[in-house]
Amino acid sequence: RSGISKACRYEPQANATYAELARHYDTAILPARPVKPRDKAKVENAVLIISRRILAKLRNRQFFCLYDLNEEITKLLIDVNNEPFQKNPEHCRKSLFEEIDKPALKPLPSLPFEYVEFKKAKVNIDYHVECKGHYYSVPYILVGKTVELKITNKIVAIFYEHKSIATHMRNHKRGAHTTVTAHMPTKHQKQLEWTPGRFLNWAASIGTETVAMVKNIIQKKKHPEQSYRACLGLLSLAKKFGPQRLETANGIANKTKSYNRTTVLSILENNADLIEQNQEEVQTKNINHKNIRGSEYFN
Repeated sequence: RSGISKACRYEPQANATYAELARHYDTAILPARPVKPRDKAKVENAVLIISRRILAKLRNRQFFCLYDLNEEITKLLIDVNNEPFQKNPEHCRKSLFEEIDKPALKPLPSLPFEYVEFKKAKVNIDYHVECKGHYYSVPYILVGKTVELKITNKIVAIFYEHKSIATHMRNHKRGAHTTVTAHMPTKHQKQLEWTPGRFLNWAASIGTETVAMVKNIIQKKKHPEQSYRACLGLLSLAKKFGPQRLETANGIANKTKSYNRTTVLSILENNADLIEQNQEEVQTKNINHKNIRGSEYFN
């Protein structure tokens, strides 16, 4: 990724991760002007030297691990830095570094830099935000707001309007939730009036199979609030396919213990529920014919 996310001659914007690295080591970022490579002529020349003196020597060699490659690069780099200058043979890169640069350097921070990423996310109705496939809670009053996430290998810190609102230990399990009980509402406001009872009452207006499906979806989650989006998505299928079809589809899914919206939607889109209904109608239909004797004949 580029070090500068937005190029500008006067106010360039550094990549957030790059800027965090600079803050950690207390150094400054001074970008070259756009389309002005001469602003960093010494850097370009250093790249050329390394390409010729190190990469060119290694281009035909094969390495089987990163450690061996780094070890060989280190040896060649020492040779480059110890080689005397042509115009000033009394000095080399290492001697000038020891004489000029090293005395001006500050001590390194006590802790090494930890790679960090930044992203923006919108808080869902279940007051969680998505990060790398996992969901982290924030205070429920921020539902619908856009927050900023600071992501390291161990921590996920969440900010709203530059203020810290939540910090979680990083969890790499995809599809799972990390929820702080304090973030959960004790009394939902208008946009958060969803409760298990409300979803079950809604399901009851459709049918018993739908109630069973909603119950199982809610019970699968540690916190009921984490199931609200799934329940909402399931019950909203009645608008598109009708309550009766949804009830039949839920019955089919319940038989296979597939308690999720994806299965129910697949049943509806493939008209599997209509086939089920037709079979039931054929089985329950009374057929009168002179060649059909009926069960009483055998008594």
